[in-house]
Amino acid sequence: LLAAWLSTRGKTLTEADGVDLAGFLADRAGAGIKARSSARLISALRQFYGWLITHAELATDPTRDLLPPKLPRPLPKPI
Repeated sequence: LLAAWLSTRGKTLTEADGVDLAGFLADRAGAGIKARSSARLISALRQFYGWLITHAELATDPTRDLLPPKLPRPLPKPI
């Protein structure tokens, strides 16, 4: 999904920067994607880009400045 979105902007996954990733998340939020799904996506992106850095495919982490969305607090469970 991210790769297709980036390709419309002439970039690949390894060429993406923080601005690209923030734009992708903003587009998803505008499409009605819930905050919890965005938080999971940010976590997955951090793991993916962390793997690329560990394996010397990237020098800098484009996810370092991404902040997860505020999540609503769950309702308490009845006693």
